[in-house]
Amino acid sequence: MVRSTRHLAVPFAALALLASAGPASAHGSRVAVGPGDSIQAAVDAAAPGQTIVVLRGTYRENVVISKDGITLRGHRARLQPPAAPAPNACADPGQPAAIGICVVGQLNPDTGELLDPVDDVTISGFRLRDFPDAGILAFGAHDATFRRNTARNDDEYGITAFTSTGTRMLFNRVSGANEAGFYIGDSPQADATLVGNVATDSRFGVLFRNSEGGRATRNLVRGNCTGIIVLSGIQGLPGTAGGLSIHANAIRDNTRPCG
Repeated sequence: MVRSTRHLAVPFAALALLASAGPASAHGSRVAVGPGDSIQAAVDAAAPGQTIVVLRGTYRENVVISKDGITLRGHRARLQPPAAPAPNACADPGQPAAIGICVVGQLNPDTGELLDPVDDVTISGFRLRDFPDAGILAFGAHDATFRRNTARNDDEYGITAFTSTGTRMLFNRVSGANEAGFYIGDSPQADATLVGNVATDSRFGVLFRNSEGGRATRNLVRGNCTGIIVLSGIQGLPGTAGGLSIHANAIRDNTRPCG
């Protein structure tokens, strides 16, 4: 699985084209995905700038987005780990369903280092739960937006971004994350924006680690082990954290045992 201290695997070949409401190659068009369809197939077939609308239902997939300008919009769509997951760019072979939705830039196939970020990806309206790592994760993303999603009971993180810039986490809800509900990590030029989110019943409500720049405001952080924490240079990982505006948040009753 992907964490801030690990590299991602190399993306494998795209899946087959999903039959859709509009032309799959048309820039700026929309594609509809319904129960029984593959979200990943629609992403693989989409052109940069396309919107994929995922209709109400339960989808057992782990999805990867590595194209610029993709909007993935759920309408009461639920995402859960698949029984027989396929390996992808954001999963170790042993745990191919670790992350619900992963936004990842172009990587060096030998070292896993970021070569080129993926730009302007938006994910909204999903309900994710029970993933072994994260509900939503960005690695090497520029100006990614995560809006009005819900992530519950993920083993590591709810919604997180590593080695990314301009991340926006807006009006999401995370509960039951064993590590951080909302996490910005390893991003020296983070310029992250966290507004209107709710973090409950997790180890860290909001965590900034080795990341600089951004703001967290009007978030509700309640019932976690720690409310909002800023860390630098820990666990043998060099880096600095700071340049953050953290204000007007409701931080209450964060007395849960840390374990």
